[in-house]
Amino acid sequence: MTRLEATRAARALFDVSLQQGDPAHTASDLTRMVELLDAHRDLETALTSPMVKPAAKHALVDQLAPRLDLTSISHRLLLALADRDRLATIRPIAAAFHRRMLEHQRVMEAAVTTAVPLSEEQAAAIAAGLSRATGRRVSLVRAVDPSIIGGAVARVGSLVFDGSITTQLRRFKEQLSAEV
Repeated sequence: MTRLEATRAARALFDVSLQQGDPAHTASDLTRMVELLDAHRDLETALTSPMVKPAAKHALVDQLAPRLDLTSISHRLLLALADRDRLATIRPIAAAFHRRMLEHQRVMEAAVTTAVPLSEEQAAAIAAGLSRATGRRVSLVRAVDPSIIGGAVARVGSLVFDGSITTQLRRFKEQLSAEV
């Protein structure tokens, strides 16, 4: 399934969950399913293998649904994906669903990379600053990359705010080279 197909499936799932249920609960269902597959690779193999018949995948999904406390909407999605041998697409569908939910809530996702993990207070301060800069609410996705030495790099949509020490050192070097 391409990214476009995953986006379409997520949009349809979002619309159904908005009409018939709670999109936040559906998002939580998708997160739990992805976390389960991440934790149990053998289960993922069984659910995504073309060698396993759809009926066996149905049975597995039916056993998982009550254990994960899935809504009927999420359960039906997994069954439909099993019928079409598309359970391997749950990750891109979940990611697209989360993006769609943020759009619906008028929240922008910001990827923030720092040299060390952020405390909750630091994350809140960065989110507040990015909210002021963009004029929208911001949800942070944090990453750690020691190669930036210090500071932070934030990506919000097509905007990049680069306050990393690495970039500052590079700019300083360019200035010194230009003066020589």
